[in-house]
Amino acid sequence: MADNDYISENRKKPPNTTVLSHRLEDELAQLDSESDINISAAHTGGIKSNKSKSIHPTRAYELVFNKMNTDREKVKNTMLGTVFNNALTEAGIPNPEEIWKSL
Repeated sequence: MADNDYISENRKKPPNTTVLSHRLEDELAQLDSESDINISAAHTGGIKSNKSKSIHPTRAYELVFNKMNTDREKVKNTMLGTVFNNALTEAGIPNPEEIWKSL
């Protein structure tokens, strides 16, 4: 997975890479209406700026993990869901939908 900055910087796209249409933080904000505040303020000294916001990997994991436990359909319907589907397919799971239903 790579966010949009990766491609806009003219980096080579490795095979089997899903490129998010936005930054990771923007994708995560779709999962939690309050996440943008947490993402922006937690790691930029309280300065809220679309250009400078970033999220710590642990916070990103926690946000996705919590949403998978409370509303996995919401995750499934984002680009992150596409990333998971692609990863499952690469891991040899022929029908990722079965995994989504079994969680």
